[in-house]
Amino acid sequence: MKKDVPSFKTAFLARYSLADIVNFQKVGEILEVRQGCQEKDRDYISRVTHLCSLAKLDESMTVKALLNGLLPHLRTYVLTKDPKTPADIEKQAITAELVQPKPDD
Repeated sequence: MKKDVPSFKTAFLARYSLADIVNFQKVGEILEVRQGCQEKDRDYISRVTHLCSLAKLDESMTVKALLNGLLPHLRTYVLTKDPKTPADIEKQAITAELVQPKPDD
């Protein structure tokens, strides 16, 4: 039984390393990032995409993070276009800016 403890400890630490915990916290922080009212779409998308790449998130998580923080009036339009990539989101957000007035207009 004692021989199993070191192998269990090694497996546990490999699975739940400090790096994984820190990365999990980073993901949570990234999902809280919001586009500023005066922030340009491209700037927001670039900022979040950069954070996602640092956290080594895949493209589908990057898309979710971008959509989560996109300004509400843009997000509504972009979601109707079913974006699959950050480039899709950028294209649709720019289109939304052109065809939809801002809520305070």
